[in-house]
Amino acid sequence: MRRFILEIMLFFAVQIPLVVFLIARFPTLDNEMMAIHIDKQHRAAMLAGGPRVFMVGGSSVAYGYHSEIVEEELGIPAVNLGISGHTGFDFQLSEAEQTARKGDVVVVSIEYLVLGKPQLVNNDFLFATLMCRPQSISFVPLPRLKVLLDGGLPVIRVLIRSAIRGRRNSPLYTRDGFNEYGDFVRMRGQPSQYLPPQPGEPGPVIDDDGRLEAYVDRIDGFIRRCEARGIRVFLMYCPYAPAHFATHSRPIRLIAAALNERFGDRLLCKPEETVFPNAMIADWVYHIGDEAGKIYSRLMAQRVKEKLGAPSR
Repeated sequence: MRRFILEIMLFFAVQIPLVVFLIARFPTLDNEMMAIHIDKQHRAAMLAGGPRVFMVGGSSVAYGYHSEIVEEELGIPAVNLGISGHTGFDFQLSEAEQTARKGDVVVVSIEYLVLGKPQLVNNDFLFATLMCRPQSISFVPLPRLKVLLDGGLPVIRVLIRSAIRGRRNSPLYTRDGFNEYGDFVRMRGQPSQYLPPQPGEPGPVIDDDGRLEAYVDRIDGFIRRCEARGIRVFLMYCPYAPAHFATHSRPIRLIAAALNERFGDRLLCKPEETVFPNAMIADWVYHIGDEAGKIYSRLMAQRVKEKLGAPSR
């Protein structure tokens, strides 16, 4: 631990002056996709005076919810915290845990590729998030922070690349593609661009390395800590395309069995209930379009109401 602290101190001593210079010289992250993290946290803070519902996960959450439907059904403000799976499941849970307060409801998306190989976590996405909102470093688990520090100077790489290219991501994925709730809306109303499963495409992998058990344990710890503070937590399977669902049916069944055994009363649906026709998929396997998003949002909200004992509208 002492060595780790010394590494952190050395890291900041060497890199902060360079980072400050680059931020001042190349302020190009304002419309970076990860800058929407600022807006999501701002909305959460502005609504902190009463109960809120948070949707938590990666891009399936950003694409999947019509937060206005969730608000209308539940009668409380909604905040969509989903951005990208590349930030990592631990970051997403930590953000939700630190942001939610007593009386809030948290709906965590079960995204199968969290158990994929290779894993989705991408250090550049985390660094871009921290460059946009430095205080979010508190959401980065210590083991991941150590990995980031051991990576050399990727934060400077992110800034320089952003300065040279203008944007790290496709122009499709930018801050202004999200609405005030935090929903990604730029693809709404567009024809489906879905592609069936491709050879070598990553998918969930369940073997005997203990990753599924560790995943379930992380969710269990999150639920216990939140509910000890008066925060209700539910789990919602992510949207999925039918061909991908068939291809990954075995690992999905194993994931569902493990979750049902531990969290049956907190699950809002079955995996097959959130499979949508190809024409309703926006582009990637997790990303649903406008009509599917309305169905998915209403399903989630109605199931939450049933769990909370409130009548559905």
